[in-house]
Amino acid sequence: MSAAELAIAPTLALFLLSRSTMLLRPIPIRLPHRHRSGFTLIEVAMTLTLIAILTAMMVPKIGRTLQSVQVNRAAAIVAGDMEAAFTMAGRQRKPMRIAFDGAATYTIADRADGTVRLSRLLTGDSDIGSLTVNFSQTPVDVSPRGVSTAALTVTLSAGASTRAISVSTAGHVRVVQ
Repeated sequence: MSAAELAIAPTLALFLLSRSTMLLRPIPIRLPHRHRSGFTLIEVAMTLTLIAILTAMMVPKIGRTLQSVQVNRAAAIVAGDMEAAFTMAGRQRKPMRIAFDGAATYTIADRADGTVRLSRLLTGDSDIGSLTVNFSQTPVDVSPRGVSTAALTVTLSAGASTRAISVSTAGHVRVVQ
């Protein structure tokens, strides 16, 4: 091909003669750039791998958080029930007894005739989960004047999360730890 022919059809020229060696060398033809939309398989695989790794790292933390929420919820329930025992004794002008059966169930009953006013099971509930429950002393009697026979500490635990509910002899209830 002559130089005139190359000037006329530059896109058709696949080879040019090199001036120094007079050998044929390929010249790439630039095609119009096609804009591709989407992702390559490698990009998708890397993204899914990263998501899987982050999820695997978060699973233990989510479990601990759920246990902590369950223990906090149970502590709020027990604290409310302990306050209710003192309130019932004062309103009904009858002594109440707080008793724990050793298997995560406690009752608040009228001490005189044994009528159960409140009974609570703290395990087997989907909201509370499985807990370990300990009462420092059982039974504890609450007089209508708002004074109990002994101070009481209720300890709730699940996994690494623990809460204690402290009940003073004067009826002051608070969640500690």
